[in-house]
Amino acid sequence: ALEGAAEQFARAGAANQPLLLTYEPQIGQGATSSVRFWGNDYVVKEMSPVDALGKSISLNAADRAQLAEATVREINILREARPDLIPETVIQGPGFIRQTRVEGLTFEDLSNTAKDRALVHMGDAVRDAENALGIKPYLLEDLAAGLPDPKRLANGWQRSIDYNKANFRFNADGSLKSWFDPVWIQPSR
Repeated sequence: ALEGAAEQFARAGAANQPLLLTYEPQIGQGATSSVRFWGNDYVVKEMSPVDALGKSISLNAADRAQLAEATVREINILREARPDLIPETVIQGPGFIRQTRVEGLTFEDLSNTAKDRALVHMGDAVRDAENALGIKPYLLEDLAAGLPDPKRLANGWQRSIDYNKANFRFNADGSLKSWFDPVWIQPSR
C-alpha cells in the first residue's frame, strides 16, 4: 500500500539513512526530486536535488523536509492560477511529496503541427506561472534600489519556472493536458 511505502521512505529520510528500493523500474530523476513509488493515480517523490550540471546536492533530513514544503507551497500557488493544468501536490512525509499522476502524450509523441501548437501553449503556461509567482527579470536598477530578487526564497534558495518539455503532457492536437513539477527550487550548497 502507498501509506506503508511512504512511511518507510519518510522514516528513512528522517533518520538520514539511505533507502534500499524494491520498487522497479524507477520512473526518473528530476531537478528537485526522484520518483520512488507510484500507483495508478499518484507518484511519491523524494527530495533529492541536483544542480544545473546534474550533480547531486547533499541535504540533511531537515533541509529535505524544508525543500518538500517549499516545493509544495510554490506548486500550489501555480495550481491556484492554473488548476486545469497543475496536478495536486501534497507533503507525504518529511522530505517526500505526493503528486497526482498525469496522463497524456509527451512532446516527442506529437506531430510537427501539434508541436507548433504545443510550444505556444507552453509559452502561455510559463508566462502564467511567472506572473503567479511574481518572477520577473531582476534588473540592475532593482539591485541598486535594494529590492529583493524575486527568484530567491527567504532562505536564499533559488526558485525558477521549470519549463522542461518533459514535464508537460499534451492532447494529440498539441493542447496542454498537464504540467507536473512546474517549479525548480535549488538549495544553496
